[in-house]
Amino acid sequence: MKRITVVLVLLPCLLLALKLTEYDVDQSSAQVISTGFNYHLGMTGGDVVSNFGNVSLNFERFQATLPSSYNVNLFGNLSVNFEQDTLDSDTSATDSTRQISYQSRWGAKYNRYFISGKDFLAFAKLEGDVLTTYDYPATQAIIGLGYGRFVSATPLVRALRIEEGMLAQGVLLDSLPLGTLMSFARKLAPEAKRTYKERHYYWEREYYKSLESILNKSNLLHNGELGSAGSLIITDVLEEYISPRYYGYEVNLGVGYDLLPAYKADGRAAFASLAFDFAHPLGFRSQLIEKSNLRLPFTGEKFGKEIHASLLLSVLYEVSSVVDIVGTYQLNVDRTRPEETEDYRFALHNQLIGRFEYLIVDHLVISNTLVLNHSTQVKGLSAEISSKISFRFF
Repeated sequence: MKRITVVLVLLPCLLLALKLTEYDVDQSSAQVISTGFNYHLGMTGGDVVSNFGNVSLNFERFQATLPSSYNVNLFGNLSVNFEQDTLDSDTSATDSTRQISYQSRWGAKYNRYFISGKDFLAFAKLEGDVLTTYDYPATQAIIGLGYGRFVSATPLVRALRIEEGMLAQGVLLDSLPLGTLMSFARKLAPEAKRTYKERHYYWEREYYKSLESILNKSNLLHNGELGSAGSLIITDVLEEYISPRYYGYEVNLGVGYDLLPAYKADGRAAFASLAFDFAHPLGFRSQLIEKSNLRLPFTGEKFGKEIHASLLLSVLYEVSSVVDIVGTYQLNVDRTRPEETEDYRFALHNQLIGRFEYLIVDHLVISNTLVLNHSTQVKGLSAEISSKISFRFF
């Protein structure tokens, strides 16, 4: 009872005093790899009326090692309709061709900080997207200057979870001092763990010794050792999936060029690009991400006339270690001229996504998603509800 009281009293005090933004390091990284599968089969009167499925892949990689950083992301979705469509209502002739559609978005960005101790940077970026209806995989290259930096504070979240577990199990006698907690978090980072794997044959033994040594300096480790209980708590938290926690911002100004246009008729164009990205943990269980972009083509007498802008807002709330709730809002604004004889006009597209994710076992996740779409080019509101089984590799 006494141990539970210590956790309930001291832990809230620590959480109120500490912020994830205090985890400031020159080297940080984060990686997410997951794949999902969805399948639907519908039958009426013994006849198959719907038979389709899709497979998705999501990959994100962030690495910051001053004076440089990079991030890579890829999202792909492949849908297949297995249903045989009747060609003629008066005959039994059917088309057994499987209707395949695909969608992919990808990007790779490299930053180089050219003033030591400052966040001024030069960047180069490649990005693109592919749709079934495109003639080419749309690809753009952008170079420019910017200011800002991102840090992955996920190791500090792991350190706090380990501390909470150790307090509950009596492995720790009290909450760790801030300095010890930060040192412990840095040792939990993927790059620190990777160093032990590269230098030691029995790397786990050496790694856990170093973690024990850090905790022991606080004189709060029960009996001066991790023991089986402490080691098990660390192992469980290190193997547990935790959505990346970022903080920081970047402002980028650059020029870009269409290496490949989406459609043959469009042709290549040069454009000016302004982007602002922001990330901030709203607590130890939540994360806010904002991405905005403005593009102004300046070839073909389009400068000041044609506009492409986008805004993405995403909020994640971690209800527990097995339940995540994610809300995302996407706004796209385009000012274009559909035909040469027509005037330029704005088109707005809004998308709202709500997703409930539940960890079934290990890395297997079931997610239920609600998507709402509204566009000024289409009357009414469209909605879609779907469920998907995903596997998180990292």
